[in-house]
Amino acid sequence: MLNMMRLLLIYMSFTSTIGLTAQADVQDYIYTHKDIAIEEMHRTGIPASIKLAQGLLESNIGQSSLSKIGNNHFGIKCGNSWQGKEMYKEDDDYGANNQLTKSCFRVFESAYDSYVAHSEFLLNPRKSYRYGFLFSIPSHDYISWAKGLKKAGYATDPHYAEKLISRIEDYALYQFDGSSGPMARVNVSNIINNIKDITYSHIVQIGESLQSIAEQYQLDPNILIQSNNIHSPIVVGQELSWSKYNSNNDATFKTSHQKLHTHASDTPD
Repeated sequence: MLNMMRLLLIYMSFTSTIGLTAQADVQDYIYTHKDIAIEEMHRTGIPASIKLAQGLLESNIGQSSLSKIGNNHFGIKCGNSWQGKEMYKEDDDYGANNQLTKSCFRVFESAYDSYVAHSEFLLNPRKSYRYGFLFSIPSHDYISWAKGLKKAGYATDPHYAEKLISRIEDYALYQFDGSSGPMARVNVSNIINNIKDITYSHIVQIGESLQSIAEQYQLDPNILIQSNNIHSPIVVGQELSWSKYNSNNDATFKTSHQKLHTHASDTPD
């Protein structure tokens, strides 16, 4: 019985140490990247809290292979216009016979460059039909931003928005937006609730077919055919787009940051 108690105490001490270490890693990550997140918020309007929460989540607190080897904290893929260094790993791209294939990811010179590239990805004029409405949301409204990113299809995880929000509130990331406390859930912007139609897009990769792309996004292939007026085989580099909701809403969302200097990229998420 005494030995069991000792083992239990050792286990509790071990797990407590792990928890404290993980907490320290999170705080180190936040301290290291908060300045660039705030700088980008002032430049673009993207909440610093959102950028930090996404960085924490997608880089696994800076411990993922993409972030450690490639300084890529947001999982930004190469796209057709990328001319820098590359690294490959399995993600969510499927090739011939619907087999999971290695995806091409950008390699950055520094984490700073990755944070800036994340902003430019969301600001890309070619993706304004998809992410443009986000820039109508105030930079302190991290809840609407989180839900907007999910609704725009930034990530396939159904709990993506809540994961961002929980990190923002657990680690008080809202302070970097200039807020003194967490948002009340009743204050969520109506912008998100009023969105009737979101358009999605995909750049065809080597070895992909309409069937594999449709399965990747859980779509009927006929939706891709009809939405893109396809009468011949798809080709590598071709952009396919489709709407998630059947709606006649043709409202366009315009960003208030159109004077910003942006670099057009074609990075598939």
